[in-house]
Amino acid sequence: MTGGSTATVDLAERARALLPRSWKGEDVRGEIRSILEQAQRSNDAEGECAARYAEVADSSTRGDEDTARRSTIELIERAESAGLPLWESRGRHYLAWIHLAAGEEAQGIEELVTAEVLTSQSDEPSASLAGAINGVAATYLLLDLYEEGDRLFDRMVTIQQVIDDPWLHQVLVYNRLLNDATWAVNLERVGETDQARERLQIAYRRASEASAAMVEPTLDADVALLILFAEVMTGHVDVETARERLTDLTATGYPMESESFLHFALAVREAAAGNYREARAEISVGREKQDRIRNEQIRHALHWLGGRVAILEAPDHEGLQEAWSYAELTTQTIWEVRLRRRDAVRDRLKMRRLRSEKEHVERVSLEDPLTGVANRRRLDRERSDLEVATNAGWTAVAYLDIDHFKEVNDTLGHDLGDEVLRHLSTAIRASVRSHDIIGRYGGDEFVLVSRDCDPDTASRLGERVAAAVRAHPWSSLHPSLAIRVSVGIAVTDRAYDQLFAAADDALYTAKQAGRDQVVVRTIGAAEAASAGSAPSTP
Repeated sequence: MTGGSTATVDLAERARALLPRSWKGEDVRGEIRSILEQAQRSNDAEGECAARYAEVADSSTRGDEDTARRSTIELIERAESAGLPLWESRGRHYLAWIHLAAGEEAQGIEELVTAEVLTSQSDEPSASLAGAINGVAATYLLLDLYEEGDRLFDRMVTIQQVIDDPWLHQVLVYNRLLNDATWAVNLERVGETDQARERLQIAYRRASEASAAMVEPTLDADVALLILFAEVMTGHVDVETARERLTDLTATGYPMESESFLHFALAVREAAAGNYREARAEISVGREKQDRIRNEQIRHALHWLGGRVAILEAPDHEGLQEAWSYAELTTQTIWEVRLRRRDAVRDRLKMRRLRSEKEHVERVSLEDPLTGVANRRRLDRERSDLEVATNAGWTAVAYLDIDHFKEVNDTLGHDLGDEVLRHLSTAIRASVRSHDIIGRYGGDEFVLVSRDCDPDTASRLGERVAAAVRAHPWSSLHPSLAIRVSVGIAVTDRAYDQLFAAADDALYTAKQAGRDQVVVRTIGAAEAASAGSAPSTP
């Protein structure tokens, strides 16, 4: 959580609490906007990401794809700049969903693999980690990659047992059961009936044990329908009993994805009993229910089943035989393509993990272990690059120093001083651009390297950082704590080798001017013959 403040926790949790309400059809757009504005005013990165995620989910539920896409990009950018991999994972799995819905499979798979690897950057069980994993697992279902979803649901179960979150428990039970049901339906289509029944036996046993903890009525009914689907397919419940239970479960009239699955199962049973008219009726109803939900997998399965019933009813019909043979060949080909896609995704996942591990090793070697920002080695590399640069455009270097930091260490202790440094790095990171480099030279001295940054931009950047530090909830660490920084900035479009020394000198001027100041110096430009500028007023 950014800053570790109670307000941050409240904003993120408030945003998260809107998700089930949005899913049930409530208009929560005003509340999402309010949380988002509060988070932005207080530089609460996690609260802002949670609000963006709620905006994405709500927009998708309402069918507002333009807003969903825009909010997804904004979520990814904010999470990436704030160093929040789990929120970035959530954004990327939604972006994968958007690409897949647009038929852009390669881009969708790349985003999805990246989203999964991002979940590996957190080992501590939490609702955020479980939510990120669930999103990736559910998106794998769009690619018919049931095995990958099942693997991630196993991981989510382990986390859920530790955090005991009722809403996540419900989402896990439902999504995993939906994954199993879709897997079994498609195994049925390719003639793997024994495997389909085995999968449903596992799903039935697992879901029956878990469904007792369901507390959301609508989701509870959806889960009950999927369990009933498994019971009908495996012969544990007869057709008439299933129809009676279906009537009770759908009394609310709410469109449930699971209804189409149950009608598929009833049609399979009726066709097996030679009741082809009844089977066709079940398929027709299943298609009607599917049209309200738009689940592509069950839609294709119902069309396939319609062809199967037709050929069972008229096995000697030459035209039907030919069409059915072609349909079976097409189905088998699609299944083989699915298996190749699964293997390709696994290979890509391995490569992405190796790359992530390499990036992690490199990042650690260039990262300050206390604050997570760049270390002196990385800053020295930037300095060396600038010293030989000839055409890097407008570039700024800022030195930031905590005012009277020695007093913090002397009066409140070095442990709290370390917390101040961690919080300061978070506040700085939340107020700069995603491509700006933040580093710690040592002690309480931080450095910011900002490319594509002219004098006006540099001045605004410095003031924004100083304001963010003032506004940070320091009292959450200690009631008497109020941290301020002095900022010295040097900016140039040609004298890059002078930037670090000039920024250090500007910082000295800010300190001499009374601290809590921002001093900006433009060097090497004809219109800035003077060496410095007066300190700006905070």
